[in-house]
Amino acid sequence: FERFLYHMSGDDADTLRGWMETFEKTGELKASDELLAKSKAEMDSGRMSQQEILDTIKTNYEEHQYLLDPHSAIGVGVATKLADQLS
Repeated sequence: FERFLYHMSGDDADTLRGWMETFEKTGELKASDELLAKSKAEMDSGRMSQQEILDTIKTNYEEHQYLLDPHSAIGVGVATKLADQLS
């Protein structure tokens, strides 16, 4: 995530250092509107219920004979949901 923020800052190490120092002191990273807009253009997010995670693990194993761990199942499941929404 820190590398992502570095790139979102325009590869400005001083800006990133300031953000990280503030985060270490306060536990917060306050994103400017510009940073938030740039970040949203590069990534998306989603969530899954426990049942959806288990279903994703099962489906992936049945279709690909590969057992996903729960964290990876969330990534695969959310990416699948987002792709379905775009099509």
